[in-house]
Amino acid sequence: MSQKERKRRSRDDDDGGSRREDRASKRSRTIQSTPSLDRNLDYLIPLFTCAKASTDLDSDSEDIYKYYKKEIPSAGEYRTKFRIWSQLVSTFTFNSKDPRTLVMIFGSSLNGLARKGSDLDISIYCPSFNNQLNLLSTLRKWLRVNWAEGSVRDVLLIPAKVPILKFTNVSHSGERTEVDISCNDPTGIPWAANYGINDAKDMTLSSFTLLLMLIHYLQIGVSPPVLPVVQDIGPSYYRDKLSVVDIFNLPYKTEPDVNFTSSNSMNCFDFTRDVGSIRTGKRLDSRQCQEWARHSRGIPRQWEAYVLMEEPFNRSNSARSTVNREKFDSILVALKEGHRLLVRENASLAKFLSSN
Repeated sequence: MSQKERKRRSRDDDDGGSRREDRASKRSRTIQSTPSLDRNLDYLIPLFTCAKASTDLDSDSEDIYKYYKKEIPSAGEYRTKFRIWSQLVSTFTFNSKDPRTLVMIFGSSLNGLARKGSDLDISIYCPSFNNQLNLLSTLRKWLRVNWAEGSVRDVLLIPAKVPILKFTNVSHSGERTEVDISCNDPTGIPWAANYGINDAKDMTLSSFTLLLMLIHYLQIGVSPPVLPVVQDIGPSYYRDKLSVVDIFNLPYKTEPDVNFTSSNSMNCFDFTRDVGSIRTGKRLDSRQCQEWARHSRGIPRQWEAYVLMEEPFNRSNSARSTVNREKFDSILVALKEGHRLLVRENASLAKFLSSN
């Protein structure tokens, strides 16, 4: 080998080493947590792990509270989730160079209703990307380049109406956390999962739709109503700033001696026509929703699905994926069985959750 050739190879090796060091440096910038994040988590995590309740609960409420307390994730699990979120913030802002970018946690990991082992839901808002699928595809590449080798596994990009990037984060200790990322959309239910009706991509019900159905039932399905129509109670009930003391000392509580009874209005719900609406606290007619969709340049055919639940912010059908009759029949079976257990037999929460 000539001296010239040896010099060229040596120069190439140096360049390759520099590139590897640059990639390693970039990874380290992304995955390291910061002291300020740890200080904030020390204050924030107790809000999620401290389960307080009234001392005069009825038996059903006591069962719900015990189940909730048993299923609360540990402080370590919450800390892992928030660090993953911090890593995603660093990855996206570093690579996108768009100061308007927002990377937000939503769902159970933020509202305090997460269970042990539940996934982490992330929504990304980045105006510089017009195509959601392109944004998530690009993020997938960034994760492979910027994150430590082996920390991102089982990556799956689902090209649905609202695309989702799913992956499993594996920590140095081997702890696994499932992450679901959606984008430009700022807006685990055991019972439904047991019946196989909690998966929108499988033409059944999303967790969001199930929660809308529950809220709607508590608005008009029981007497007296458990929940109000939020839009009707006025801005005086809202405050921009709450202290920790305020959170644990709410100015109201459920009276355990109130006898709630099931209302006929929900027993007569007509799935061929009725639309559940928590925005109005009423049942709407699907023809009205179709007409509104036409005038607002929406998709009228979404109101031809088997289950019709109005999304309260954009007024679309949150259950538009329920277009398969066999899947719809399985939803009806689950609802009827749940009604039998809870209303007719007054079964315990544990029996209800383990049914099927």
